Amino acid sequence: MTDSLGIAVDDFSFPIATTPRHFVKTAARIFDVEGWYSPFIVTGRHLVQRAMTGDWGWDKPVSPELAKEFFEWASSIKHLSHHYVPRCWNLPSTIGCIPELHIFSDAGKDAYGAVA
Repeated sequence: MTDSLGIAVDDFSFPIATTPRHFVKTAARIFDVEGWYSPFIVTGRHLVQRAMTGDWGWDKPVSPELAKEFFEWASSIKHLSHHYVPRCWNLPSTIGCIPELHIFSDAGKDAYGAVA
């Protein structure tokens, strides 16, 4: 057993999302308060935004291409349980080191983020 943080992903099945309501319902099932999986989650949120462009409604079907793209993303949610982030920084190689704070940020056309 390692000292690491992970996300618990229950096996869940979902109907093929064909409306923005289904997209939001599926994407909202991921609870990541620390933001470790933000790069993955932002992809799902971007797909939700694409479902809500133009002449849309909560129960209006999206294009088959977008539904397929969302299904592929949602099908990969189960793989999050295989990713861990080491928690312990107080290792023999780090004892006596001076802590430093590094801040990174980046922005693109579709999303932005920052981490400290």
